Amino acid sequence: MSKELEIEFKTLLSRDEWQHLIEIEHPKTKLVQTNIYFDDKSQTLKNHDAAFRIRIIENGIIEMTLKTKAKEGHFELNIPIRLEDYQSFKRTGLLPQDQSLERALSHFNITSSSLQEIATLKTIRFEKQLSSNATIMIDHSQYYGNEDFELEMEVTDVSVGYQLFKDYLEQHHIIFKKSSPKIMRAIQSKNIR
Repeated sequence: MSKELEIEFKTLLSRDEWQHLIEIEHPKTKLVQTNIYFDDKSQTLKNHDAAFRIRIIENGIIEMTLKTKAKEGHFELNIPIRLEDYQSFKRTGLLPQDQSLERALSHFNITSSSLQEIATLKTIRFEKQLSSNATIMIDHSQYYGNEDFELEMEVTDVSVGYQLFKDYLEQHHIIFKKSSPKIMRAIQSKNIR
């Protein structure tokens, strides 16, 4: 289990911008990941600017993540889970029990047993560390018959990171296009179908 502060800046990309960034950055890391998002019937997590997901990466890593709002960015509570626990969840609908997750969910007066699947999204992610302060993710996401392309930059400091992000967009002639969180895009797309 780990708890990390995530500070990121992001923009939607056109397919051409996405392809161009992959060609010029030559990212060494490529991951295919599926995010399964959860909330309770009252949308308690959404109403508190929080989100919960299980992420399955094609290399066999599976983790549960609870994202909660921080003063700057989000806190991420990441809990690795075993394949057997994930398979059991798929059969029973019951999430693996974890004390740290239950403790964190108790701040919202919910338990993991009240969570239900609300959306799924698959992402092909290319990742490259630009510096000790910044890593970029060049994403192609697919969900419910839709797709989009996105650039994310994770940084260690908000003010320095914001300038790095602005400079990166300018250097690559990318016009900023507001990007809502992946969970919101998947839910909205699912509800439109």
